[in-house]
Amino acid sequence: MGYLSKSYTIDQPELVLDRGKNLIPDFIFPHFFILHESGKLYQIYKKIKDYGYSTKSLMRDVYELKSSARSTFIKIITQLVEGYPYIFKDNEGNLITPITVKAIKASMVQGIENIGDVEIIKRKDGAYLVNVKKVDSIIVDYINRYYDILVKRMPLYNIAEVLKKA
Repeated sequence: MGYLSKSYTIDQPELVLDRGKNLIPDFIFPHFFILHESGKLYQIYKKIKDYGYSTKSLMRDVYELKSSARSTFIKIITQLVEGYPYIFKDNEGNLITPITVKAIKASMVQGIENIGDVEIIKRKDGAYLVNVKKVDSIIVDYINRYYDILVKRMPLYNIAEVLKKA
């Protein structure tokens, strides 16, 4: 006999199901699993969730980047985070040294010019070089707010790049 908790068994579906149709969450997910809003774990969870939503919103709504261009955007953000805060001259997004990112096809640079002062150079082999001299202040605020999460995410990104090359 399986137990859902100390006082309810699987053989008691009337306690777990409302009239045999809908699940009653209190019996499936006991109250001690709920993250309390004042707890530290909830605050970390909320920040990670906000990071995910704001990253998607930044790419889709603010800069209107399409699928392939998003990977170029993430490469730029990664390089900004690697040099943060010394890569910025000021809070306006001016960079001390320009960031250069390579892109294989035109769809990977479509919309990237919206993120700031960006120069896109087409090479003879058909690839593109994206030189970023200044980023929008929205990106600077985004990095300031989510720096700790971006730093923890970077090793995952770097491992994925190594696996792609192998």
